[in-house]
Amino acid sequence: MDTKNSALRLLFLIVCSFLLINCGSDSDMVNPSYWRDLFSDSFDRHDAHLGCCWSTVVDGGSFKVLDNKAHIIKNGATPTATYVSYIGLNNIRISVNVDVSGDATTDVYSGPAFVFARSDNDESADVNSYVCGYYGSSSKISIGIYEEGVYSSLSDTTADFVLPDGTSSSLIFELNDSSLTCSFAGDPDISADTNLSVTTTDGTHRDGFAGMGGGQDNAPYLYFDNFLIKFYE
Repeated sequence: MDTKNSALRLLFLIVCSFLLINCGSDSDMVNPSYWRDLFSDSFDRHDAHLGCCWSTVVDGGSFKVLDNKAHIIKNGATPTATYVSYIGLNNIRISVNVDVSGDATTDVYSGPAFVFARSDNDESADVNSYVCGYYGSSSKISIGIYEEGVYSSLSDTTADFVLPDGTSSSLIFELNDSSLTCSFAGDPDISADTNLSVTTTDGTHRDGFAGMGGGQDNAPYLYFDNFLIKFYE
């Protein structure tokens, strides 16, 4: 009886081991490549400058931590914050929460709100880079490119939208080699289509610095939260 029970227990363990090996995450087991975190910042700290992981250019405005978020005020050129480490990878995903709030005389935010990647400048986006977000002269989600300081749009969403006071949304920029996708998932108050996405192909820039930018000089103000860079391995 003991020998029979031992054999059954052994068979049970072998079957369980097989199931555990073959019933894991499909993405991890079938294909070992997946997204890994490279850098993240929740801004959950005392009100102050952004910190040592960031290089900021504010031109008279401000880009600082306020109420556990990155708060931006524009007073001249558009403020930017660049993650200080060069990213020598061409498959990355940048995401950030975008919040608009403040005691506003107007209830609509009209300034830019964007992330950028593959910049050759560790202090700004406006030399050579790709830009994703609420950017440019139109009220659309756009993918744009800077080449030697000159900006041009590569692709825009067809739908216009605004960023009202009191709304929260997320912005995602995915760069896979020459394939670029900019996505916006927002509050229903922002657009009837709350999941806007635009994709284009361009291989001009291959790697570089990444960051975020935006702001306007009056309320409602722009806040960024939960900034995250992932890379595909």
